[in-house]
This record gives sequence, C-alpha cells and structure tokens, in this order.
Amino acid sequence: MMPARVARLFLAAMLVSVAPAAVGAGATAFAQQTKVQPKSERAERIIRTLRPDRQSRQSDAAYANRIIEMEIPLPGRHQMKKIILNYNHSIDLAVYYDFDSSQITPETAEVLDDLGYALEASELDGSQYLIAGHTDAAGKDGYNQWLSESRALAAKRYLVQKFDIDPDRLVVVGFGESRLADPRRPRDGINRRVEITLIEDGYSGPTAERFEAPRATYRKGPAPSAEDLGLVEYAPAPVAGSNADCEGTEGISDPRPSDTGLDDFGNRPTPVPCSDVAKNVAPTQPEPVDEEQPDQADQTTQPAPRSDNATPVVRPPASGAADQNSAIGQ
Repeated sequence: MMPARVARLFLAAMLVSVAPAAVGAGATAFAQQTKVQPKSERAERIIRTLRPDRQSRQSDAAYANRIIEMEIPLPGRHQMKKIILNYNHSIDLAVYYDFDSSQITPETAEVLDDLGYALEASELDGSQYLIAGHTDAAGKDGYNQWLSESRALAAKRYLVQKFDIDPDRLVVVGFGESRLADPRRPRDGINRRVEITLIEDGYSGPTAERFEAPRATYRKGPAPSAEDLGLVEYAPAPVAGSNADCEGTEGISDPRPSDTGLDDFGNRPTPVPCSDVAKNVAPTQPEPVDEEQPDQADQTTQPAPRSDNATPVVRPPASGAADQNSAIGQ
C-alpha cells in the first residue's frame, strides 16, 4: 500500500501537469464565446464611405458642391426643418422587398446586417445619418412616396432592434420616385434602393442647393411619429401657453360665483391661460391625405398618365445618385 505522503505528492504532480491544459481550454472557450463578428467586405466599404472627415474641407469647391440643404416636413405640422446632407459620404444599398410590402426579407436582412455592423463601428460612432427610401417610377406617385417611407422606416426599426444603435442617429425620409438614380431608365431596378447619407450637424459652410423632401399624400395604416422618423430633436419646442401646456386641464371649472371677481382671499383671480388657448387656438391637425391604391400593373407596362396635382419631380443635387458610392449589386 502506498504511504499517505507519497500519495499526496503524486496527486499534486498530476494537478500541476493538468492545470495548464485546463486553463488553455477555458481560455479558448471564452475567446470563442466573445469572438467579434467579422465585418464583410461590404461592411468595410460602408465604413470607409460614411466615415466623416476629420478636418473641414469647406474651401474645397468640388467637395462643397456635394453638400446640400434639405427641408423635411415635420409629421402632423405645417412646418419644415432644415438638415445638411453631405453626399461626399453617401452610399446606395440594394435592399429588396416584396411587391407592395415593407417586410424585411432574408435578402434584405443580409444587407442591413452589414450596415448595422458599420454603424456600430468606432469610425461612425456618434454620427447621424439619413435613411432614405427610393422607388422606381412604376405605379402612382403618391403611393410610391408612402411606400418608400415605409420601407426606410422598416430598415431603421430592424437596425435599432438588432444592433446597439441610438434611434436618434437615424433620420427617415421617403423620396418615392422623385430622385431617380437613373432618370433615363425610370422603371429600372437601380432606382429601388435605400440611401444612407451623412448629416452634418452644425455645418455652416457653403451648400450646392436647397430642396424640400416630399410630404406623404397617401397613407395606409397609422402615420409615423416624430420619434419613428428620428425628428424629435428637430421638432420645435412647445410655445408657452399652447395647447401642449394645457393637456389634462379639460373640463376643469371654477365653482365660485362669476359676478364677484374675487377669490377666497379677497384678491383678483389669477388669469387662466389655458381657457384662452382652448377658445382661440385651433389644435394642429395632420394634413389630409388621399386614399390611393397601389398600381397592380406589371412592372414592364407603360407608366400610367400622371394627374396635374402629382408631386413635382425634384431635381437631384449636383451629386446625383448615379455618381454616389454604391453597394447595389455588390
């Protein structure tokens, strides 16, 4: 029988020889669990394209020619808000949806995953971007405008839910068919895309032009809020004495006799601003929208005649989509 002392020494030697292997196995398992998702070539290209410049290039005329001012209609208001778009840092992504749908397909998810990894990268951290939907010219103008906004909003929701991205970093706009990538081929698939463009916060240099984003004239389902569209910080602050300040005061009355003009302590009653607001200020109502139906015609048919009140085509910026960096078909 082995002496107790010898047995203890033998056991200690075995533990020393096994410990490094155990530690190595544990470290390998931990590394596998915390392995960073490798970025694809497309994600790396998105990062390189959307990364803001470290130094100002306002003196560069060619660079400034791709910076434009856009006014966005605020939801439920007759007001616009200005943002500055830097098309030197813009990319088009081929994001595919089913006909008459904004549901994220598996093919769409693959593209949006690369965009999500890029937006999480340190090179883009803190920067704000426009998520703009575009359609081709098939179908009715108003319907295409709504569909482009719905698809861009679906892309934003996917990114925010799956990745660590602040929703306020992404501003959603629908352009419909107003800014075709290739006006010579209005029905071509190259026009159906999602545009990602850098928003220059606090920019005060020259811009190439100014234009207004179209307002949706067709709506199917609830309209998106300012929070959905990423426009909360751009919405004007409530005005003192406005209806927003009087929420919850409806139906409140003063039980004291109205002919005394005095309160319980012998002083004049304090004016109640909300009573004046309720009587004299009409609440803001969303703009009425037309009830259109999607064009069910085959995409290869000739375009339907346009009505006189269709949304006018907006001239693309000096740096049109055809000249942008693009990830379509790549």
